[in-house]
Amino acid sequence: MSWQARQLHWVRTGKLAPLAPWATCFLDLGHRVAELPSAGRQRTVVGLVLPVIDHAAVLAATGLVCRLAREKVAHEPNPERFARLASLPVGHAVRVLRKGRLFNGHIVDLPGERTVSSIPISISTTTRGQDYFICTPGTCMRVEPTATASEADHEQRGLRIVHNPTFVSGILEDLPLESLCLGTRLDFVLVGVQARLLTEAHTELSIGQSGPRFGQVGTLSDIIRLRYGARDYRGVAVPATAAQPNLTDQQPHVVIFSGAAGFLRLRDRFTSSHHLVLLDRSEPRCMEAVNQLNRQFFQRTTDSDTMLTAGMPPGIEHIVFNEA
Repeated sequence: MSWQARQLHWVRTGKLAPLAPWATCFLDLGHRVAELPSAGRQRTVVGLVLPVIDHAAVLAATGLVCRLAREKVAHEPNPERFARLASLPVGHAVRVLRKGRLFNGHIVDLPGERTVSSIPISISTTTRGQDYFICTPGTCMRVEPTATASEADHEQRGLRIVHNPTFVSGILEDLPLESLCLGTRLDFVLVGVQARLLTEAHTELSIGQSGPRFGQVGTLSDIIRLRYGARDYRGVAVPATAAQPNLTDQQPHVVIFSGAAGFLRLRDRFTSSHHLVLLDRSEPRCMEAVNQLNRQFFQRTTDSDTMLTAGMPPGIEHIVFNEA
């Protein structure tokens, strides 16, 4: 794989440290899992026992999303997001993405245009002065509410929907940012200690620069886009202690279990998704989870492609199989 994630560096105490081989292995693993056909009646289970699982889950999710970002999200109506926008008062500041540019605007009460399924938005442009964008359930993913109007004049060329657009562009290479940030699709679910997963997702990295100077800095959260507020998302983080995850009926492409507790509790919740199980050898319930994986292996329907775990460094035990 030749994508730009190979140039990623950790940003630690003001210095850059290149990703170790184990880290790029998990980026590759996520990329390969993304290429599996939809689970349907048969899912692939990949189990790994590691010395430590720090950052492994979010790295795998990053590789997964980078691959799946090449598949366009169907532009289906998003009634939940539209309803949130419809509840905003007239005059509320928003930004509207149109033709690759982000424009400042605000909600208006335009006669004949404000209906139960449309919200008129006035936007400022440098070429036409005042213009209008009609927000509907099918186009509402292009509208981003803001707390206050932007201080910048006229149009915005940056994508404020993405916190670090240059960093994200460097990871996605030839893909437009819109392919990632517009439209919701549940590509993955992360199951584990939620606070730890979120902390790892927000760890700073730099791309495109080695040596003492920093390149473009961002976080893995810019790529994996976990569900938060009204923005469109690609994944959801679920606590390992959750009795019944609060999710839509949509099944994710893969569920990434970060730790034994979440796997043992929620493995039967996602029957139409592939499973990536990451176990820390030192955690209390590790052997219980390993025994469960072994039982599933003996009841497998077929063997799976062992290339999924190719290149794993020494010290990582792994198992791959298909089950109904």
